[in-house]
Amino acid sequence: MTTILSKKRLSLIGAGLLILIAAIWFLGNIYATRTAEEKISETLGSTPLANDIHWEKLSANIFGTVTMENLVIGKGKSALNVQKLQLSGFENSASILQGKLVLTGVADTNGQSPLLENELLQNAGYITADPVNIRLDLKAQKNKGSAQINLALDQHEVIELNSSLSIQRAQQLMALLSSGLEGGKEAFNPMMIFSIGAMLDPITVNNTEIHIKEQGYIQRVNALVNRYDIPLVPSEKTLDTEKFAKTQQKDRYEQAMQQCAQPNSKNRFFDNPVDSCKAIAKFMFQENGSLKLKLKSFPLKELDELVLDMW
Repeated sequence: MTTILSKKRLSLIGAGLLILIAAIWFLGNIYATRTAEEKISETLGSTPLANDIHWEKLSANIFGTVTMENLVIGKGKSALNVQKLQLSGFENSASILQGKLVLTGVADTNGQSPLLENELLQNAGYITADPVNIRLDLKAQKNKGSAQINLALDQHEVIELNSSLSIQRAQQLMALLSSGLEGGKEAFNPMMIFSIGAMLDPITVNNTEIHIKEQGYIQRVNALVNRYDIPLVPSEKTLDTEKFAKTQQKDRYEQAMQQCAQPNSKNRFFDNPVDSCKAIAKFMFQENGSLKLKLKSFPLKELDELVLDMW
């Protein structure tokens, strides 16, 4: 009898603890949500962004993760819609700026990915694209002007990108970001736009690693090249276009591999120029479905040149 009662007591105690934990979690989340909404509203209210950001639902938990659903950023045709935004581990102190940001379902006002504005997608013939998912992990030491950044981008049926890098000599830019997050309309002086370029000039990018997975983009590019890179000759009617396209692609691939072994200023960004060039060629010609690269240190202002060299 004693054993049975003991088991019952243990069951009741266990159930009571579960109820107590659930109650603490629920009440804690209510408090966290109110606190988060007050802080966000207060910060936005003191900036020109107050009327440009709206959401349907906001929640937070006692571990500091803030979730915003059906978020609208901006106005009119230039507005962005975000299905879900999650921010965790956020800190903006005198020396540290860090946080993890996850954006799910980022789309324009037509429900399409904003990446459709990019020439790389346009040139590949993309007319529609699903909303894009983005993940950013930032750990910055403001007093040193350094930061570790991890960025992931998943564009369904196009491409998936994962990258990590560190930056140095970014004190001015971090000070601007920090003051903006702390609020105050004076932190968003429009004249600062003209000084952004000067802030970016001294920044260097180090320890860069890039991992790209093919999800349809490269296949589409090659299909377009094979379709339209056909010579217009009198014997066109008797030309086996499919066989010709395969021969052309093979020749272009072999030529690209040969060029990789030659000294080339375009390869100056890569840690191992020859191997990196060959890896890019194999990826572009669908020999491999993914691409991994390591880059040398380079000035941030040369980022656009790097992208052009890769593609």
